Amino acid sequence: MTRTPRASDERSGAYEVLKQAILDGELLPGTHLVELGLAERFELGRTKIRDALTGLEHDGLAERRPRGLFVRDRNPEQLLDIYDTRGVLEALAGRFAAER
Repeated sequence: MTRTPRASDERSGAYEVLKQAILDGELLPGTHLVELGLAERFELGRTKIRDALTGLEHDGLAERRPRGLFVRDRNPEQLLDIYDTRGVLEALAGRFAAER
């Protein structure tokens, strides 16, 4: 049985594409993240890109400056720390929700 992707799946897919581009060095630290340019480059809708950029900023992979959103300058160890911490917090949140 084939599952039809939901909008939230597609949005998270855009987030994963951009996150992987940052982690792989395709989008270098200091790169200006322009919604229209990213949508064209990765062949994704602008709304999906906009949502993904919000997620990247929330997760610390991008930072807002006076002239827009940019890839944050982080070393690989810092990125791993961010995701390790997030994983622990999400697991705790899941346990807390299960207890309620």
